[in-house]
Amino acid sequence: MSGGETGLDPNLERRITEIESRSRGNARRLDKLEELTETINRLAISVERMATKQSDMADSMTKLDGKVTAIESRPARRWETVADKVITAVAAAIVGFVLARLGLA
Repeated sequence: MSGGETGLDPNLERRITEIESRSRGNARRLDKLEELTETINRLAISVERMATKQSDMADSMTKLDGKVTAIESRPARRWETVADKVITAVAAAIVGFVLARLGLA
């Protein structure tokens, strides 16, 4: 027999050996690709969760900004109220003084 112990054509035996070797290499590559795909999938899920949390945080920040704006505007409103009362009191005093000088009060 010319094919060694197997009785196969030497070229055919060499090709089968190469195909088996290539098949094992492809199997290892596929295993690595599966691991990589799982890792990418976990990463995508993590990114999606982070985006959701970021959106929730943005909503909270918007609400908080509104509350801070309201708190900051309170002293300004109080000051405006005090200023209005002072102006009214001064105007009333002036009118009272003028009326008193004219003898109408």
